[in-house]
Formats: sequence, structure tokens, C-alpha cells
Amino acid sequence: MKRGLGTIALASLLLVLAVGRVASAAPTEEDVLKSINENVGEQPDYGRFLALAALSAGIVAAIIVFRQYQKREDNPRVVNNPHKLLRQMARDLNIAPLELRELKIHADEVGVEHPLTLLLCPSLRKPDTQDASSDSSAISEGE
Repeated sequence: MKRGLGTIALASLLLVLAVGRVASAAPTEEDVLKSINENVGEQPDYGRFLALAALSAGIVAAIIVFRQYQKREDNPRVVNNPHKLLRQMARDLNIAPLELRELKIHADEVGVEHPLTLLLCPSLRKPDTQDASSDSSAISEGE
């Protein structure tokens, strides 16, 4: 039984060497020239090249669009209306409509864009005569 396997292995080795020798035979000059003439005579296939170029251009365009999307700044849109905000604040702070009109007029005089600024920054308001005297007396008492 061992002898049968050895014989098969040897026969296989000889077959591989024989086929390899035939397959590795150098082509003749005639075969080479014939192959060159066949390849030169063929029309080039531009379909693959164009498909590859279009695919490359598409990938580059997608990368550019993605980079521009990443670079853009988020500009939040204005959701609240300043007039609605002023009405809501006046309602919450119990400011009478007459006082609100006075705040608007004073904001225009001072050059402030929004009347709520006068509520947040009292130093912009006109000092009343009573407020000015009480402020000066408080300062003199502190010294």
C-alpha cells in the first residue's frame, strides 16, 4: 500500500515538471510580433476610463461639499420678536402702558436700541430730582 502511494506521488511530480517545462517555454519571435499587431490594431476602450474619471470627480465633489458643510457656521435664526418680548416683560413686571411708552421715548432719546435695556441698566435712565438728591445724600453719609 505504501508503495502505491509513492508511485502516485512520483508520477504526479513528473507530470507537474513536464507541464511546467512546456508552459514556461519562451514564445517565438513570430508569436510576439503577432500579439503586438493584434493589440496595436484594436481600438482603445475609453468607457472604463471615462467611468473611472467620473467616479473620481464625484468623490472629489462629495468631499468638497462635505468640507464646506463642516466649515459653515450655525447662524441661529431669530425666533422671538422683540415687540412680543417687550409686551411679555411688561406684563411680567407689571409695567403700565404709559410707563412703557415713556421707556420707549427715553430709549430713543438716549440712543438705546431697545427699551428693556433701560430696565436692565438703570444708569442710562434720567435721574429724577428725588432720586438724585437721595443718591447724593447716601454718598455723603457713606463718607
